[in-house]
Amino acid sequence: MKPLIIIPVIDNYVTWTGTLESWKFWCDKHDIILHVQTKPVTTERIEMWTDKWDAIKIIEDLYPGTTHVGMVDADIIIRWDCPNVFDYITDDNKVYAALDSGTHSGLNYMLDIWKPLFPDSTASADQYINAGLLFMSIDLLRNITREIWNAYDNRERVEYQYNRKDEQTPLNHIIYNNLTLLPKQLNDMIMFNYDDYSFINQSYIWHFTGPRMNGYTHKKEIIDLCWSMIEKYYIKH
Repeated sequence: MKPLIIIPVIDNYVTWTGTLESWKFWCDKHDIILHVQTKPVTTERIEMWTDKWDAIKIIEDLYPGTTHVGMVDADIIIRWDCPNVFDYITDDNKVYAALDSGTHSGLNYMLDIWKPLFPDSTASADQYINAGLLFMSIDLLRNITREIWNAYDNRERVEYQYNRKDEQTPLNHIIYNNLTLLPKQLNDMIMFNYDDYSFINQSYIWHFTGPRMNGYTHKKEIIDLCWSMIEKYYIKH
């Protein structure tokens, strides 16, 4: 079966013009299934957790024959000529992702906070990945999902204010020994260098995130302007 891209926009959660459009174009081009999830799988939505980590249930219910998946945040645009990312997957026991752009001290702090649940982990800030763009085999996703929800069930041992929302740090502890970094061109974290939009010519996948976006309003302005500059490339002739 074809590989699958899943993008969660639960309960019509904020979407931006150009993000979903770009993935639809790219998936059509490479014969990949695109699933945009607009409703929670369970009756209780747990922000960040059920948005992403119910993906295995979606796959088992709707796409039981697929073997590989890309899990993508809704604030990402993929360039029209991006190579097929699934071609980079050569080991089904690895997660393919890219480095996060957080500060070294901040990433180490979050890793230390969650360490009680992962005493054997040697995850470090130098290899801390962003959970907004993940590619892997379904078998590996199934195993990771089991460990992610085990971490959530034991979150009372994690004593800091973000313990309910931070699924990214547990993921880093879980996959520290099963990680392959994608080339930087495949996940450009558009946090700081967006003023001249030079990233359009420098990389293939643009993740519009981070505190410098100054909230969703500014993010919308940045994404809208970017899309106005590139929309013509996504028109089929």
